[in-house]
Amino acid sequence: MLVGVLTNAQQSSSEAGFIEEATNVTRGIGGYVNRRLWVRLSDEGTDWNTVHGRMGPYNVYIDSSIEVQISATAANRKHTFSLINPWEPGIRKRALPLDARKILCELDRLHAQASTSSIHQMCADSK
Repeated sequence: MLVGVLTNAQQSSSEAGFIEEATNVTRGIGGYVNRRLWVRLSDEGTDWNTVHGRMGPYNVYIDSSIEVQISATAANRKHTFSLINPWEPGIRKRALPLDARKILCELDRLHAQASTSSIHQMCADSK
């Protein structure tokens, strides 16, 4: 059950009861790195057994890469993992695991609700 959404906040995820946080990191040519808070939320029922560590890459992009870093605490246990190049389109390297896709798309939907961004097509197609 989703309890709250907050984006572009200055406080850490350990404050105010936030237990999930996703950071989007875009890397490009010449050492370019752009890191931004994507979304923070509270969730008391996520099953994190199938997601762990650095996962991917799932797609290959020309001249860039994307890493979505996710951190959550559930049942008094911290879960941290990254999804490397999860977004379609790209040159598909392998399928994004279903559980990871569900988490990513739920975060994308929450991000879209809390900002002026639209839902990524990959997530809009998998309602």
